[in-house]
Amino acid sequence: MAAARSSSVTGQALRRRAVCFGDSITQYGWASPDGQRGWVAMLADAYQRKVDVTNRGYSGYDTMKGVAILKEALPTPEQQYVFATVFFGANDAAESELQGLTPQQYRTHLSTIVDHCITQAEEFSRIAGEVARGRGAVFLDLASVMRATSSAPEKAYLADGLHLNGALSRSSMTEDLRSWVPHKVLSLTAASKDSSADGTSTTNS
Repeated sequence: MAAARSSSVTGQALRRRAVCFGDSITQYGWASPDGQRGWVAMLADAYQRKVDVTNRGYSGYDTMKGVAILKEALPTPEQQYVFATVFFGANDAAESELQGLTPQQYRTHLSTIVDHCITQAEEFSRIAGEVARGRGAVFLDLASVMRATSSAPEKAYLADGLHLNGALSRSSMTEDLRSWVPHKVLSLTAASKDSSADGTSTTNS
């Protein structure tokens, strides 16, 4: 029984996460004001046993207030999550003394929030590069290759949002890998024939 509990705790610690961040529209995503099941609840139901969906909705918040609690509301790069939703705008567009931002303010704050979400993936890519270089390994920055060759790399190169499709495999990635294979590895075929003591030659396969 003790072993089963230990395994259960480990499984919970490794469970993937998703975060819904926004204003009251997200806060009421568990249950709408009329008592109906909300959209966040529907997400949690759809991904039960696969992803823990966390509601970070704050009634009355605009993007400026969202930026102020960004590190508290959204996970850090070390706390990996599968996806995040950002749902702001209603309070930003409000015309009142207590609420309302200019379109430029909205653009600036929303960009900060979205950049924070994207930075997580970039942070993991940066760490991978540092580890490779620190150990003398070659690092193929595939994320940069994808962004440099397409304005919508997720659609152009991913088959299902995660796995590579044939387009990338047939193009630059394969060529980059081939160009970075050390020359001495490519010459192993020529060096694989060794003469034996009786003068015959053997080939290592």
